[in-house]
Amino acid sequence: ALPLATDARRQRLADRAARLRRGLAELGIHAPGKHHIVPILLGPKTMNMAASLLAQGHLAPGIRPPTVAPGMERIRLTVSADHSDEQIDTLLDTLDALTQPVNSAAILKI
Repeated sequence: ALPLATDARRQRLADRAARLRRGLAELGIHAPGKHHIVPILLGPKTMNMAASLLAQGHLAPGIRPPTVAPGMERIRLTVSADHSDEQIDTLLDTLDALTQPVNSAAILKI
């Protein structure tokens, strides 16, 4: 059974989303919004980044036309109240590594 939505779980979800967004900002990655669904606009690099993240064990689906307008492609991160600090940090470390210009397979720093 799924856990019931309590005030404590809602607060934890808000805290998890804020932690991810702070980490993304520290990496120089803009993620608009305030909620637990965190888009990262990448344009035509989106599907490559989604595949790279999946290869590293992170499910971050790419959203592309016709779902969004051309040029507005994005990966979609969805945070859960059950995500741990370690899981969020691992995702941030992976994003940091994938966006470094020294990585020949990198999606350049956003």
